[in-house]
Amino acid sequence: MNSDIKQKEMKKILPFIVALFFPLALIAQDITYAEYFIDTDPGFGEAASIPVSAPGADLTLSFTAGLQALDPGIHQIFLRAKNDSEKWGPVVFSTFYVVEIPSPGELNIQEMEYFIDTDPGYGKAIPISVATPGTDLSFNFTADLTALSPGIHQIFFRGKNGSGEWGVMAHGTFFTIDIPASGVSQIQQLEYFIDTDPGYGNATQVSLPSSGTDLQVDFDVSLDGLTGDDHVLFVRAKNDLMQWGQLFMEAFTLSSNGEDPEEFHSLFKLYPNPASTHIIIEITDQTHASVPIRISDLHGAVVFETQCVNHPCIIEPNLPGGIYLISIKIDKHQITQKIVIE
Repeated sequence: MNSDIKQKEMKKILPFIVALFFPLALIAQDITYAEYFIDTDPGFGEAASIPVSAPGADLTLSFTAGLQALDPGIHQIFLRAKNDSEKWGPVVFSTFYVVEIPSPGELNIQEMEYFIDTDPGYGKAIPISVATPGTDLSFNFTADLTALSPGIHQIFFRGKNGSGEWGVMAHGTFFTIDIPASGVSQIQQLEYFIDTDPGYGNATQVSLPSSGTDLQVDFDVSLDGLTGDDHVLFVRAKNDLMQWGQLFMEAFTLSSNGEDPEEFHSLFKLYPNPASTHIIIEITDQTHASVPIRISDLHGAVVFETQCVNHPCIIEPNLPGGIYLISIKIDKHQITQKIVIE
């Protein structure tokens, strides 16, 4: 698997010396003394003094303020002046921001890790070797998929720089499926589509490592352009006799706030389709005690209803051959799809 990771560039405000120009005026009196403080007022006459070379009623003062002791963040600088009658004028102020910029070496990505589906926590995922630290890395590695169940999965990557800060996660979506044997025929073609069937042979093609009667294939699924919350992924295979097999179906939800990564949640898997005597429904979240299942004909008449209380759920609708609509409701999500009964 290949991926590109870029350390997110920090907003930079370099440590600086402030040069501020403020008109400090006390009517009909000469300004003889001025001072400033940052954030906390130490009291009149106790702040840092500003040189006043030539007293006057209306002065513009240029000075430098030391910021070395300030913590990164938002601060305020306050200025006030006193006249020759020992009276203080009004306070003027300005707001500024200080950021501590790490050295160039500290910005380099030093560590990488990945996880699949469930985040074990920062620093606890599977490490990826970083041969040469840098701010823009490309790397190749082999992800362990042996323990994954068939279905949709997501893989996530993240890096940590020399300052110990973790960057923004990158991610990808892929699909794992066990392809059952088809007698003596060899599986030659695999394809998938989401929601709308473009026709046999016109869906997104999946590269097979080899032909065979029993294959396990891992492949990426593109979610680009999807809108709405609920979707269904379909996978099918064709053998060397040019016969298409049964559809594997997985329903999922996808939501995004405009920033990566998208929130992905599998709802259920359904197979086989076409079906003869039974249909298997695997509810992903097995905390649901009961999931309603309804099958209707193409006129909308309900011909079969049940509740899935065991996982996986095996239903035997005992219906005449034909095309039907199966509806499965999980929480606020209701997925309706065509099924074929042979």
